[in-house]
Amino acid sequence: MRDARLTRRSFVTLAAAATVAGCGGARRPGAARRAAEHEPPERPSAPRPGELPAHGPARVAGLELPDGRRLRDEHGTAVLWRTELRDDEALARWRRLAAAFPTTGLWPVLIQAGELQPEFARPRDWEIQAAKAPERVLRSLWRESLPLGAGERREYAAEVLAPFGAQFPELARGGAPRKAQGTTAEAVGTMEGVGALALVPVTRPADVVAATGWQGPVNHTDDVALLSAVLRSWEERCDAIVVGLSLDTLHLAVRRPPSGDDASLLAAEQKAFCPDIVDQGTDTIGALAAEIDGAPAWYFWWD
Repeated sequence: MRDARLTRRSFVTLAAAATVAGCGGARRPGAARRAAEHEPPERPSAPRPGELPAHGPARVAGLELPDGRRLRDEHGTAVLWRTELRDDEALARWRRLAAAFPTTGLWPVLIQAGELQPEFARPRDWEIQAAKAPERVLRSLWRESLPLGAGERREYAAEVLAPFGAQFPELARGGAPRKAQGTTAEAVGTMEGVGALALVPVTRPADVVAATGWQGPVNHTDDVALLSAVLRSWEERCDAIVVGLSLDTLHLAVRRPPSGDDASLLAAEQKAFCPDIVDQGTDTIGALAAEIDGAPAWYFWWD
């Protein structure tokens, strides 16, 4: 499995570069200005969750969307509206809808193409869980990811968790702002194609995972709403926003990415949040830190 994951990591790195570069050379100034007009504001929020469209075609924020349908959780509550979408129109539509989020209360999420599609099972107490202190959540997830045996734990801490060892460090600080249109393009570039668009009624993008009960990380934690507590913190510190997901991957655009020592601290946070990206990916926190230092997009996968 590790080889397949590393292949995917290489693929999405190349895909992200291709998405930003485009097929026709440098972006024209007018096109860049138009893209900037349709970007979400810094740390986007809405005063209240929006109303999901009904089944069928929809018009949201002046944008015509093809036939879609509401998806419901096991309690019968509609958690999102989904429509099929061509890969070549995904980024432009996402930008338009994300820019309108403060008015609509519907956060757009791109769904990766493929036969295996995301699953949702929203917990009733998701709002309580998502409001928990992110540092406490990360410390707990960090401890749970360590080997059980004392000797194995010491070896793992020395080889994998350096320079921090077995103790979870402090939280990272966010970095300097980046151009938003570049970060969203790179986040889409980490996806292996786009097949659909979802609209989720939330007041902030970080709550998408909890409010839908997305089951991508279920093999890591059965309380996925806790991950929204961390996503809220990354949203506030790093202006990191959810752009897309699949059955088991999550893709974020990062407008204030940490660098230097803060990238190392962030790597520890990401290891707690998603152990597989180190244990089956970069092998060490140091290698992960080098990879995400100043990076405009993050993606996570759970085995």
